[in-house]
Amino acid sequence: MENNSFFLKFSKSKLALIIIVAVLLSSSYASNYVNNYIFLEFGPDYIVKAIMLDEKPKEFIPFSRLEAYGIQNVFNSSTGVEISFKVFWEINELISSYDTSNVEYGINYYRLRFDFVGDTDVVQSNIPISLIVLSYAISSIWLIAVILLLIIVIINLLRILRRAGVL
Repeated sequence: MENNSFFLKFSKSKLALIIIVAVLLSSSYASNYVNNYIFLEFGPDYIVKAIMLDEKPKEFIPFSRLEAYGIQNVFNSSTGVEISFKVFWEINELISSYDTSNVEYGINYYRLRFDFVGDTDVVQSNIPISLIVLSYAISSIWLIAVILLLIIVIINLLRILRRAGVL
């Protein structure tokens, strides 16, 4: 009977550990998702500028790959075109996949350059309060899960040390 209670306690401890790790992982994922969403939707805007190149580069992105982002005017503008952070992120992914920021447009070649518009921080006043509260709630759940995980590890470590006769 005593062995069963030990096994039951051990199972409860394992179950608690599994639940806490699951909460920790899911809250980490959720927090990351919410924070990325906030930054993508409410992040700083950019200005994209096209600098004409004198000669054809070895590697370049065909403009047809960039057409969907509506930056055609950048090639006719000396000041550049303002784009959202989300569009910047998508163009940056394309630049990373081609490993160049050179673009072919018509018969000319350009290098794209990105600059921040104004403040580089996420504008807090534009973010819905529900997203801010959700972000803090998820972070709080994560912190509580970490604390509980540490408590379980410390308790089990103390049990092991007592059984070994160290304590």
